[in-house]
Order: sequence, then C-alpha cells, then structure tokens
Amino acid sequence: MNKELQAELVSDLIDAAGYGINWAVEAVQDDAAQTYTLTLDEDAAEEAGKSEVVVTYAQIRTAIRKIAKGGVLNPVLTSSAKDFVFRPDEADLDSDFADAAIQIAVFGEVVFG
Repeated sequence: MNKELQAELVSDLIDAAGYGINWAVEAVQDDAAQTYTLTLDEDAAEEAGKSEVVVTYAQIRTAIRKIAKGGVLNPVLTSSAKDFVFRPDEADLDSDFADAAIQIAVFGEVVFG
C-alpha cells in the first residue's frame, strides 16, 4: 500500500475515532503533519501520565498492525485490522475499531472500553 493511501486511511480512521473516543476532551487532527493531538480527560491523563498526547499516523499504523496479528482484541476488530492492512478497500473503519486503535497507539493497550 502506498504512503498516500495509508495516510488517507489513517485520516479516515481518526474521523471515525471522533465518534467513539470518550476518554479525551478535545482532539486535533493535522493531516499535513500526520499527527493527532488529544487532550485527555482526568482518568486518561492519569493513565498516560500527562494531559496531552500527540500520536503520529505511523504510530497509529503500528497499532493497527499489532491488532491484525491477533490476540489483542476480539475477532471482529482483529478482522477489521487485517482488512485495513491487507485489503484497505474493504476496511471497516467504525468508531469501535478506531477508538481501540487510537488507544493502543496512545497507551499500548485498550484501557477504556
């Protein structure tokens, strides 16, 4: 998959994440810089050890590849990750998957939900 398509898919995933993430109070997506900046709520800030985090599109792609390997999330979300990696035109970028992928990029695991 080329880098332009990868960036577009991550951008779409971040859009979907906005509907599922309830552990951040504000989020700013910067497609040009390929970053996603989240201002965390109190519980998430305690978990992360800081009130704001910046994740790169590369970190999000790494999180998705981790999910695709299996054993991290339920089979439905694992299948979505595999589609994202291997069949991007078939990828289901729903808010549950997007939230989980962003959490793994931020915390290294799914902490909330």
